[in-house]
Amino acid sequence: KNNGFMIFGTEEFSEKDEKYSIYNKIYKNRYYAYYDLRRSKDYKSKELTYILFNPSFANPLKTDDTINNCLKLARLNDFSSVEIINLFSHRNAEVTAECATDNETNLRFIKEFLINKRDASIVLAWSFGKENKSFCQNTIQEVKNTLSNIDKSCCLLKLGVREEVLKNVSNQILHPAKSTWIVFGGFLNAAELVEYSNEIS
Repeated sequence: KNNGFMIFGTEEFSEKDEKYSIYNKIYKNRYYAYYDLRRSKDYKSKELTYILFNPSFANPLKTDDTINNCLKLARLNDFSSVEIINLFSHRNAEVTAECATDNETNLRFIKEFLINKRDASIVLAWSFGKENKSFCQNTIQEVKNTLSNIDKSCCLLKLGVREEVLKNVSNQILHPAKSTWIVFGGFLNAAELVEYSNEIS
């Protein structure tokens, strides 16, 4: 059963890149993904939005480990829906400076999306260390500037490691990818949603 949808750009990979095909569609950019987690029509609305780094090759009919982890954690915390946006829209295992030069449409989408959010929990989850990459710095700063002006009904969160798993964790922005959490015994074994306490600046 399909309980969600995605928004893609119209630009496509070349025909030779068959490994990128998604049911005969080969779109290069994904701007948005939505998943409805409601168990019934009467289920109370409680939205969770993840801001990740860049999209995978998941499609509306097939998720991946990262998206599955996002959905599992949302269900554990009784959220009714999950939305996923990304700092960069290019669907690639490696986002390079070249990808970042063509990110204007995505950045405009992010800003408009966040400014119009109400009563939502927003998880900063683009992974630690990205601020140190020169081609990421402007995008991250613009997103943080936008977050500093979002509606007061929204709550900023990050992924933390449960205290019983690791007692001292620096205030880093973690990513829900499977590889990030192996050292902690797995995502669901260690992850929790915690308040993002740093000043957005």
